[in-house]
Amino acid sequence: MRRFVLSLSILMVLSVSVFLVGWVSLRVPAGSYAVYSSKTGGVDTRVVAPGEFWWNAGMLLPTNVRLIVL
Repeated sequence: MRRFVLSLSILMVLSVSVFLVGWVSLRVPAGSYAVYSSKTGGVDTRVVAPGEFWWNAGMLLPTNVRLIVL
């Protein structure tokens, strides 16, 4: 039982960390907007606002995404 709880805890910590890395709007400063541009998907037409939730798997690759802050 201890092993199961430990495994579940480790999985939860890893899941939360992947979720936070992929959360795009956390990287936009308050009071500004950004445009999402990635090497694999190109430029997205949607504008990223700081209070809006937007998760993207492209953020998991370290050099894949560039946010152009306006």
